[in-house]
Amino acid sequence: MVGQEMARPLSGAETSAAIEERPAPFVDGKVWTPPAGAVPPVSDADTSGGFSAWWEQWGLAVGAALCWVFLALALIIPRVVPVEPRVVLALYVAAYIAGGTSATINALRLLFTERTISIDLLMITAAAGAAYLGSWEEGAILLGLFSTSGALEHYALGRTERAVKALMDLSPAVATVIEDGVERVTPVEHLRLGDTVLVRPGERVSVDGQVLTGETSVDQAAITGESVPVVKGAGDTVFAGTINGHGAIHVRVDRLHQESTLAKIVQFVAQAQAQKSATQRFTDRFEGAYAIGVILFSLLVGAIPIFLLHENVDTAVYRAITLLVVASPCALVISTPAATLSALANAARNGVLFKGSADLENIGETQIMAFDKTGTLTYGKPALTDVEPLGSWDAQTLLQLAASAEHFSEHHMARAMVDGAAAQQIPLLEARDFRAIPGKGITAEVAGQEVLIGNAMLFADAGVVVSPAAEQLADRLRGAGRTAVFAGNRQGVQGVLAVADTLRPDAAAAIRDLKGLGISRIVVLTGDHQRL
Repeated sequence: MVGQEMARPLSGAETSAAIEERPAPFVDGKVWTPPAGAVPPVSDADTSGGFSAWWEQWGLAVGAALCWVFLALALIIPRVVPVEPRVVLALYVAAYIAGGTSATINALRLLFTERTISIDLLMITAAAGAAYLGSWEEGAILLGLFSTSGALEHYALGRTERAVKALMDLSPAVATVIEDGVERVTPVEHLRLGDTVLVRPGERVSVDGQVLTGETSVDQAAITGESVPVVKGAGDTVFAGTINGHGAIHVRVDRLHQESTLAKIVQFVAQAQAQKSATQRFTDRFEGAYAIGVILFSLLVGAIPIFLLHENVDTAVYRAITLLVVASPCALVISTPAATLSALANAARNGVLFKGSADLENIGETQIMAFDKTGTLTYGKPALTDVEPLGSWDAQTLLQLAASAEHFSEHHMARAMVDGAAAQQIPLLEARDFRAIPGKGITAEVAGQEVLIGNAMLFADAGVVVSPAAEQLADRLRGAGRTAVFAGNRQGVQGVLAVADTLRPDAAAAIRDLKGLGISRIVVLTGDHQRL
């Protein structure tokens, strides 16, 4: 095929399975384990971690949920069945413990280690004050709201961590280095510039570098977004995290592991998703001063009447604690992260993904919008677009013979031809002696004749001259953004077939709607060849 080999690159799951079936890598005669401080790729097993890992992820959510459950029981049970007051009190205490333990630990840690009065301390003090006044219900509600806010924020941070781990999983932990003709498996962190790395069929490329020897096709979708594999040969650049096809290649290390394109993407995603919006940054700066101000003002409200006005101590303390409870910033604490997460979740349900809350807040001021082409404006799956006969074959014969010959191939263009024939209800014929020629195309015997499908080099090797008319037709199709191949037999090129990634029917309407909303410029980001 033109510009592509016939091998089908393995999917991510198939690649992982193929690598897992190989024996554990050995370094200097011992099974290799990641060095201290190294970050190996993360698999599902790595994140299982037993109960401690589960509790770290969901502990805050469980505490918030239990707080609301105990509070609900304390409010409902006395209204349904007669119970002793101490039972209700025990339920309120349980709600306090469930909803306030994490905040108490964090408040004390900040107070004694960083000498910082945080919003956590204010909320815990307010809840304790409510209990002192006998208003256990109000205190439990405060802790329920506060713990729910903490659980939502923890979920947001966990989402960032999971996104980064998913990207890290693209990079292999080890590489096969060729040194003095000897293969040696080594951690990618130990690779040096200029090392030669062997990448076997189906493996993920472990480094950014240049192909020294070998030919293959590489699935670069994870890095460039290209929907189809790209042919790589000597002198071409490959990226860490991409999937090698059927050919073995030797790659020279041009960038260290921590400087690879994938490593920069991981760093960018982590920074972008952890970035807070302007509103969140403002509330973060404000909450410390607010907590100190409320606590000091409550102390003055309690102390001044006692020492200057000689008011009853119980009355003054009651007033001060009431102020402390009323001034507790529940709305301030939970409003911004809750609103942000709700908006992010709603956008995700509608197929819109934001890198972080800052981008969500800034979307209202957006004037220019960039679209990824493959899979966004297009379906991301090549489809047959043109069947142009040139010789003795008519259009139906051309497609029938081409699809029959390509039936055994898993190449993306082959699939498009077979699917195109099926869509037109054209039956396939029996094909024999199928042969794939990397970088050129395929040959097969169909209906008693040898059928050739591929680029001009394939026909030149067979001693067949590609006519100027066929070249002009192929150039015209390629100029329209399609991938074109010649189809024919030993007598000559009988036609040209073309495939392309097709546009989604609602793409044009979406662009019009965006312009109607005030977007002044639309940009398309694509990994297509410059000519396309």
